[in-house]
Amino acid sequence: MVDARSVWPVFLAFCAFRNASILQGVYRRALNGNAASENALDTENLVKLFADLGMRIADEARIDEAQLTLKKVEAFMAEEVYPMEESFFAHASSDQRWEVWPPMEELKEKAK
Repeated sequence: MVDARSVWPVFLAFCAFRNASILQGVYRRALNGNAASENALDTENLVKLFADLGMRIADEARIDEAQLTLKKVEAFMAEEVYPMEESFFAHASSDQRWEVWPPMEELKEKAK
């Protein structure tokens, strides 16, 4: 059985990264003009705050796997996601914006 104390920093880092990703979505929707809150633009600084918090927790706990995962995510974003942003935003601005963007399922599979 795993000692909960040994994985607690992993859980905390995950929570911080999860919050950063949620806040990034809120901020992006604010930039796109379809935010649910009038304060959504204020989340910009919180994204970096939570991402930095997650990295600080990972660093202090010496979670080498978190560093490796971050490098993998950064590479995936650079190779797979960023090059498709223009296509995604074109889809999001089209009449089909409520339909699943066709490359999304392929990206999900690659991200696993």
